[in-house]
Amino acid sequence: KVWGPERIETAITLNGLGLVRNWNRDFDEAEALLRRALAIHEKVLGPEHPNTVMILNNLALPLGWKDEFEESEKLFRLAFTKSKKASGLKDPSTNLYLNNLLWLLRKKGDLDGEESLSRDVLSLGNEASASVRLQAAQFMASRDTEYTEDMVIPALQELLQAEESQVRRQAAEELGQMGQVAVPILLSVLQQDHWN
Repeated sequence: KVWGPERIETAITLNGLGLVRNWNRDFDEAEALLRRALAIHEKVLGPEHPNTVMILNNLALPLGWKDEFEESEKLFRLAFTKSKKASGLKDPSTNLYLNNLLWLLRKKGDLDGEESLSRDVLSLGNEASASVRLQAAQFMASRDTEYTEDMVIPALQELLQAEESQVRRQAAEELGQMGQVAVPILLSVLQQDHWN
């Protein structure tokens, strides 16, 4: 009531409530809230806006849990396609939508669809994120289909390098924080007379 029914703030709130309802397994209520959020996003921001695309993905989730596979798959594919076009395959949102599409194909038992999508992902090489490539390779291995170590090892190496880089960044941040505390203490000690 405060923002009005057509404001983006209302849509953001509806999206958040829809996700909470989805997590609480109240899929019908989640769907209703997310449909309202999507309608506002499409009207206010347009159908190609990244936030609108995110709502497409979010709406597909409760539909997938309710086994409404046709609409859920359509929405996941649409979100993935729009995000890939706008932001590329390395974008975290694009990879999330691809991951969700793979989940749905597995949930509905469409092993041929999941295999086809996994092959597409693996053929992209470094254009797709390492985590999505690993998921695709894992699926291919579980199907006893032909896949090579060449598909898996580069993705594993990329993930390990990213993890190592993240650990280094965290250590540097912690050292910087320690320095903010330690430097004033050290200066205080050095300024004391007994060091002179």
